[in-house]
Amino acid sequence: EAGLIKELEKTSFSPITIKTQTIDVFESETKGNVLIALVTDNQKLKDLQTEISLTLSPFLDEVLSKDNFDFTPHISLVYDLPDERMDEAREYVKTHIPPISYEMKAFHLLRNIEGINKERVILSIIRA
Repeated sequence: EAGLIKELEKTSFSPITIKTQTIDVFESETKGNVLIALVTDNQKLKDLQTEISLTLSPFLDEVLSKDNFDFTPHISLVYDLPDERMDEAREYVKTHIPPISYEMKAFHLLRNIEGINKERVILSIIRA
């Protein structure tokens, strides 16, 4: 992990303005049903993801699996959402939470901790 962290610290990341669009749900092995706000098309965010993916690729066998490269830009709103509450949560968010716009000044690389359904941060990069 040390070599990976050293390489990621070199990323050209700078703050990016993020705006949300629609609400969706996906299923996560570690977080259950996750209610998310998808972000609008954003070239700076795509460029950052590409740079991170290229940086990570030499470390795939050592640290990560290719499954971790699926990239859907989003903001997580709710974790472990029960199946029977998904429709209710979608409706609530649509009527009570306005579209979100904010400046992303940090990103975090997480790694699943096997056997206990938790993640740990292995790197945080914050830029003002």
